[in-house]
Order: sequence, then structure tokens, then C-alpha cells
Amino acid sequence: MKKINVVRLVLVLIAVVALHFATGLFLSPLASRAAAGLLARHSKAKITFDRLQVWPLTLSVEVKGLKVFDPEDASKRIAAIDDARIGFSLLGILSKQAVVSEIVVRGADVDIEGASDGTYNIEKLIQPEGSAVKAERTDTSKKDWFGSIRTLLEKNFSKSAREKEKEKRARENTITKSVSNTHHGRRVEFKRPRGAYLLEIKKIDVRKAHIHFVYAGGPSVDIDNVSILLGGIGIGAENGVDLGSARFAGALRQAGLSAASLDARFNKNISGDELVVRFALDVKDVDLRAIRFIYEESAPVIVQKGILSLISDTEINGGLLRSKNSLSLRDHELIGKADIDSKAGFLPLSMICETLNTIKPLQLNFNIGGSIEKPEFSGLQESLRAIVTPHIKNVGEQLKREGLNFLNDFLKKYEKNEDPGK
Repeated sequence: MKKINVVRLVLVLIAVVALHFATGLFLSPLASRAAAGLLARHSKAKITFDRLQVWPLTLSVEVKGLKVFDPEDASKRIAAIDDARIGFSLLGILSKQAVVSEIVVRGADVDIEGASDGTYNIEKLIQPEGSAVKAERTDTSKKDWFGSIRTLLEKNFSKSAREKEKEKRARENTITKSVSNTHHGRRVEFKRPRGAYLLEIKKIDVRKAHIHFVYAGGPSVDIDNVSILLGGIGIGAENGVDLGSARFAGALRQAGLSAASLDARFNKNISGDELVVRFALDVKDVDLRAIRFIYEESAPVIVQKGILSLISDTEINGGLLRSKNSLSLRDHELIGKADIDSKAGFLPLSMICETLNTIKPLQLNFNIGGSIEKPEFSGLQESLRAIVTPHIKNVGEQLKREGLNFLNDFLKKYEKNEDPGK
């Protein structure tokens, strides 16, 4: 049995540690200048940082005082990060793949501005290089967040989209063999198929962040103590961006309005042959006036005021929808939208809103089923019916009065030679 040369081992360790700190402390300024030059040449946005350090022993890069500015206006800062660390995977390096083991961010301040066309300033950061066309929504779908999310779900969970996803997974699971001749003999390589991820990020961990949000010049909303955890991120030429899991938590506040807490979670996995996605949302005491940009166009009512708490757990399995929801609304005032008043169902929407305004707090527990393409809200309708019906007196007389009022308005237009259909 060979004896271990302790002295030589200690010298090697000292040399490795010395190289580690020499690179991090003395060679990092050279790396900083090189990185700054690369960013200036290849980034549309102005990006600056105070210090960049490379730590070879831990295969990591640390950045201090990172700032990102609006590509169209360098005087507007989009994000500022106090401290960021990027760690690289040793196995990824050995297999010649771009794999980031983790990105850790501490102390971030982000300014997000939304335009009336549904676009956001952060979208400019990911537009293709050299693109002079401003990102705009060309479709006629709802531009609020609820409408955008629903459109995205319909696009990704339609029958054709699910079939394409299965074909893509089948290609990704197929490993090809490549044989080449060298002067040492034949070399056999097993390769991933074309279209596999160009970059993989195992984890992104953001803590102690602050987000300042302004939509279409309206009131601003601040989210304090933000924590974001993303996992299983893949970026590919053909596959686009893939996300395995996400969690977002923070405290929402607006001047003059009550503070609120929110916790949103997302997870994606494969069960059998189907893609399964799960969303969970827990919102407590959010003032609905502060977040109108999320629901204003999609909601069937106008919310004059109201404090909402919501717990929602939704699963999409092969296009089938299962959603369990518990809602509490207090200090509220709802008004039915005139253009959909006749579509409310068992009672006029205006009557439902008048009744709901008298029930404080309003408690609703309901399930949503069906599919993404054809969701079934029967559970919500039954819950509304059970709550509203006992509080309505003389429904027939009220309906009769509304009918007479409509008839009077119709006749007045006719007498003035107006188009009754207007």
C-alpha cells in the first residue's frame, strides 16, 4: 500500500486555493472589462455593473451592483441587483453542455411599465437583436392578465398543441449514435437530438426583491419582500423556453390602499403520456382597485371597491380542467357591465350585483371543470344561485318593473324617431 505524501498534498491544496483567490481578486478586473465589452457589443440594452469576480474552485461568477436599462431610453432603469451569483455545473462542463446549476440573486429592484396595448418594458430586453419593430399585441383578445393567461392556456393545451408536445418529447427521448474515424480508431458518440436545450438552468433563487409596477399610466403598485424560485429552465433554438416549476411570493401595497400578501405556485410534470400542470394561488386581503389591470376587461362586472381573499388550486391534465376555489369578498361594490347584462343566466346581472352588494362578507366555494377549450362554470353558477336566491324578495315584481322600464325607454326612442335597436 502506497503512503500518501502529506506534504505534497498540502502543497497542491495551497496552490489550488491560491489560484482560486488570485483569479477572484486579481484577474477578475480583466474579466470585468472583457464582460463589459461583450455586453456593449451584443446587448441591445445598456448593462453596467460595479464588480465581477470569477471563482474557479467553485465554478461560479459573482456580480455586484448590476443595472439594466431600457433599450429605447438609457436614462430609464429597468432593474438593479445588489448581488448575483452564477454557479456552473461540473458535469455540464465535462459533457460539453451549457448547464447553470443555480443563479442566486439578493436585493433586486425592478421597475415594470405596462402599456395600453398590453406590452411591457421588460419585453424589449428579449426582442431579437436588430429588431426595429415595437412589440405590440396584434390580436383582439383581452389585454388584461386574465385574458392573456387564458389565451396562453388555450394555445398550449389545445388538442393539436398536446399532440405536438408528445411528438417533441418522443424526439427528445431518442438518443442518436454517431460514429467517426480517428487516428486512434473509431469513436462512438451518443448525442441528444437537434432542438435539445442550448442552455439549462437548474435553479433561480431571488430573495429580498422589490417590484414597482405601473400599468398604462395608472396608479402604481409596489410588491415588497419578493421571493422568486424557478426550477428546471431550458432554453433551446426550437423548443423556446421551458419551465418546470415556479413560486412567487410577496406583499402588495398601494398608497391609500390596504396591504396584501400573495403566494403563487406552478409545477409541471409528465404523468403517463400526458402533460400535467398545476397552479396554486393564495391571496389575502388584496384591494381589487389596485390590481384592475389583471381582470378589468375579462370580468363581467365593474368593481368599484372590494377586498379579496382567494385560495385556488387548479390542475390541467391532458387538457382536462379541475379547479377548486374558495373566495371571500368584503367591503365591496359591484356593478354589472351593460353589454353583457342580458347574458347573466338565471337572473339579470344587475339584480345579482345589487344582491351581492348587500352580503358582506361574500363567501363563495366552487369548482370549475370541463376542458381548457370549454370550461364548465356550473359550480360557480350554482353557488351564486344558492347565495342570491334567499336574499331576493319579490323577484317577479322586480323583473316586471325592469321589463316595464325597458319598454318605456323603447317607446321614448320610437316617439323621437330614433332607431329602437340603438
